[in-house]
Amino acid sequence: MVGSKHLAERLHQEGVNVLAMTSVDIAGNSEGMDGSKDSTNGRIFSEGAPDLENEAQKKLRLAIGNENDSPAREWARYVQRVGELYSSGLKLRVMLRRDRIARGSDHMSFSHEGFAAIRLSEARENYHRQHQTPRVENNIQYGDDLAHFDAFYASRLCKALGGAMASLAFAPAAPAEVTLLGAVSPDAKLRWKLLDEKSVADVVLYRRPADAVTWERVESLGKVSEVTLPSVTTDDWFFAVATVDAAGNQSIAQPPGAIAR
Repeated sequence: MVGSKHLAERLHQEGVNVLAMTSVDIAGNSEGMDGSKDSTNGRIFSEGAPDLENEAQKKLRLAIGNENDSPAREWARYVQRVGELYSSGLKLRVMLRRDRIARGSDHMSFSHEGFAAIRLSEARENYHRQHQTPRVENNIQYGDDLAHFDAFYASRLCKALGGAMASLAFAPAAPAEVTLLGAVSPDAKLRWKLLDEKSVADVVLYRRPADAVTWERVESLGKVSEVTLPSVTTDDWFFAVATVDAAGNQSIAQPPGAIAR
């Protein structure tokens, strides 16, 4: 990860606004070690609590319990949600891990610099075909070669990512200063600022129960900067808001970055 570390550090130092980064790594094999095949699923890995976290971020995380709402997790959910629309028959799993056990990829360099970064990877891995010198040993063929490359499966994964990237590129700026209100109250309230009002046609509210992984409810609010949800307790739900343009392109959903009474 020497190259990705250098690039991520340089972009950070230069103040480049990196909206999102994806490492497509080990994404061309559809046959597992046991011979089972899967070309209809993919995995998205993302970090929870940021690698570098200041005291204010830690205090907010502990107060809201939003370790599953990091910028990386929201980008992962975005790629899953939008990508599946563009790649027919593909299901993407949001994995609640930065990467596979004790392993890594280039997205980790970007996460370390505070960017929203994820890893898109195949559903079934064959370790004989990763980081191996091509050879036959004990009747087992080792090596990363084209004979075992599933081009159609790889294209499915990249089509999903391409759709998500295009949608994000056209989308308005995401809501800023999202604040959650309503603690110790029967009604949840959120407010935010619209940075790109000219391009915003709508604001959508995402909700999921506190025991869920991905957003389960979405509601169009109109071009507004606050919402009150009667009889929706903040303790049982997580929330995020996103902007939408007239063509339906959405920003990455933004969870609360502050709480208030």
